[in-house]
This record gives sequence, C-alpha cells and structure tokens, in this order.
Amino acid sequence: MALSSTPTLLEINAELGTINQSLNTCIANAGKTGIWNSQLDFAGYIADSISASPNLFDVSNAAQSVSVTITSSSNWEVYSQSIWVISVVPNTGTTGVSVSVSINIDKNLTGTIRTGYVYFRLQSNTSITVAVQINQAA
Repeated sequence: MALSSTPTLLEINAELGTINQSLNTCIANAGKTGIWNSQLDFAGYIADSISASPNLFDVSNAAQSVSVTITSSSNWEVYSQSIWVISVVPNTGTTGVSVSVSINIDKNLTGTIRTGYVYFRLQSNTSITVAVQINQAA
C-alpha cells in the first residue's frame, strides 16, 4: 500500500460523537484505513507567557524612572519589588496587550552598589513570572 505524502486531516467533532474515543475508532468512523502519521496542530494556541523588555538596567545613583514593556498571554500583576523601588506604574495589565511600565527608583544613599528586582506574574498562573533587574550605582 502506497502512503500519500499529502496529510489527511481528521476532525474530531462532539456533535458527531467522535469525542472521547480512541484514535483508531475515530479513524474507522471517518471511513479511513492504513497507517497514520499523526501531527498535532497547535495553530492559534497561545501558551501562558509573560516577558519584559528590556529586563536589565544599569542606572546611576540618582532618583529616576526606567521604562519596560510587559507583554503577556493573560492578565498580569506586579507581585514583588525591592524596597527602594518607589512605585511601578501601572502595576497590572491585561491579556495580549503590550504595556509600557514605569519603574520609579529612589536615590541610592547607601554608598554601595545595589541590585534590586521587580517581579511580574500572570494572574491566571502565578508560577509564570518574569523579573526585571536593576543595578544602581553607589
């Protein structure tokens, strides 16, 4: 039996009763036989994700703001920040919209270089996070 190089698509349709059946049953119900090369199509599927760009800043010791773009697959929030990060505006965002976020940093009076972080996470899956690192000069 010669195999076709053209893929054959099999729709699994709940209305036709082909859901929750084995692949062999679905194939038989479709009136097909032979060897099947299965390929999953995840077109349109968006995995949970969040990103920050840029995600690293080296800044002077002065009070200042830096801007980062947050892009996510679902609603997000700031869930932690270093004590010397005065504010993060906005501190939440919505699905699929790239948002410019201002991170407002206090003046460094410690006399030493410090490193801090602002953490963003998805509200729907709080284990998916991204960190923005800020290195501030003495």
